[in-house]
Amino acid sequence: MLPVGEDAEPQPYEQAYRRMLAAIRDGTLARAQDHDELELGHRFGASPTELRGALYRLTYLGLARRTGATTVRIESLAPERWAEGSWAVLDLLEIAVRATVPEMTDEQVARHGELVAAAGRDARLRSDALDTSMLATVAFWADETPNHFVGRLLHRVLEQYRYGLEPSPRWRVAGIDRWLAASAQAVQLGDPVSAQQAVHVLARIWPEHLRDVAVARGMNDPDALRAPAPATDATILVDDEPDPAWFDLLGAVRDGTWAPGEVVTTARLARQFRVPVARLVPMLRRLELTRLVRAVPGTDDAVVVHTPDLRDWSDSVQLATGMFEAAFRQRVTDLSDADAEVVLASLRRIGQLGRARDYGYVVALLSFARSCIDGLRNSFLRDSGRIAMDRTAYIMERQTPFRQWELDDFLAMAADAVRARDPGLATEAMHAYGRHIDAHVAEVRARYGTMER
Repeated sequence: MLPVGEDAEPQPYEQAYRRMLAAIRDGTLARAQDHDELELGHRFGASPTELRGALYRLTYLGLARRTGATTVRIESLAPERWAEGSWAVLDLLEIAVRATVPEMTDEQVARHGELVAAAGRDARLRSDALDTSMLATVAFWADETPNHFVGRLLHRVLEQYRYGLEPSPRWRVAGIDRWLAASAQAVQLGDPVSAQQAVHVLARIWPEHLRDVAVARGMNDPDALRAPAPATDATILVDDEPDPAWFDLLGAVRDGTWAPGEVVTTARLARQFRVPVARLVPMLRRLELTRLVRAVPGTDDAVVVHTPDLRDWSDSVQLATGMFEAAFRQRVTDLSDADAEVVLASLRRIGQLGRARDYGYVVALLSFARSCIDGLRNSFLRDSGRIAMDRTAYIMERQTPFRQWELDDFLAMAADAVRARDPGLATEAMHAYGRHIDAHVAEVRARYGTMER
């Protein structure tokens, strides 16, 4: 099966990947030395295709690097890259918590309460188990969120956080109790606004956690990890750029040339579209992430067109909105005076088109969101945002008209954030935008039903 991710459906290489992560953690899979694929396949009981999938995932997390045609090296992340990636945990966590809290079952509420109690107990006792129990209160949301795509991405950045440094980071910072209390209260209240607030509490203690990690590593500047420069070897989620071959393949899916339910092999697709298999595989990965194809269980190289449902679309909208928030918050702090005037002009234009009920309004709004996402320094978030926007564009056969014409609250707060270069105001503006998006999703659900199988 192709190494194209798991979404809600575990891939065959998942077990090999987990075994390799465990071996990295306990040191039996040595870092900083070359390992041959044959050796790794035998050690971890993986077929060549399973091993390829596991290594692909390790590579895009920055935990492995190809050193030859058949060799790979297990590596630690540079501390700065690890710190930059750790902020992605918070951005994805906010989306996950916001999506989960309103829909939690009694069983989920009870389970969360148990995790919070365990972490609180370990924090009071200064127990060595605090690292595990603290992360469990975060991983809970990756496991339980109804947004499977966000859960999948959150699991990946948590794995990068846990396994990216040697030795692993430790939780020593005061204030963990504030995160535990805030998340517990958000669960009790059950509303998205409280969910966002809870994650912001964790975000406020995160810089102190990064400072503790820097001190523990003996770095000369204890604040070096609090606001690290963008990593030069940034993590990538998708390792190709769209080209004519990509649009030919995408067009075949969209226009029905490659019919839903039709199982095809990579060899056949390579012949049909006249591209090498090595070029085809990343394109299929992009299609899988866009939720338009899926691997066929029990095969090594077969894929089938997937028919998405409205849940896939709403999951994508949630992710795109969350990445837009992260991007706009970063953008306002980076603006020159000239850049600020360009952004303000864009916001004014969006408002004018909305008031006129001009259908160029949606194009202008999406173009502004995409320009912000394209500027994200964290490439994992940048790629996640791009994929999410592609999913919202391509996943539905029927259009979903955006009728939220009056974004005046968002536009006014966004303009204030730009003028003040204030990321806090940017966050509040994006929360206002999120409420409009919630209304849009509710309207689409009411108009089209669930479309779910």
